[in-house]
Amino acid sequence: MKRGNMSNRWANKVALITGAASGMGASHARMFVSEGACVMIADISDAAGNALADELGENARYTHLNVTDPNDWAVAVEATLTAFGTLNISLARPRQLCAPRINSDSDDDGPRWRRAHRL
Repeated sequence: MKRGNMSNRWANKVALITGAASGMGASHARMFVSEGACVMIADISDAAGNALADELGENARYTHLNVTDPNDWAVAVEATLTAFGTLNISLARPRQLCAPRINSDSDDDGPRWRRAHRL
């Protein structure tokens, strides 16, 4: 199937992307902006998030978001609505899901497993 020119396939859409200051989240933010969307970069890495928003220009903003904190979510959604007027897409890319290495022989892995999966 030929996809053709997709440079504006996300035009007039707004995405809130968590874990977007680096890695795959940053790649998603770059892709959405390159294809016409406005993006709220949400992460706990403030310096990297602000730098990426500056790099991407007027269609990107940064807000601090710890995905495990309900209050941070409320602030991030409000920041998105204030900056762009709407919210169409939410893409969750939390880093910590990949971080813990669980060892089934250890008694202390229960809290680490729960932390990794409470999102």
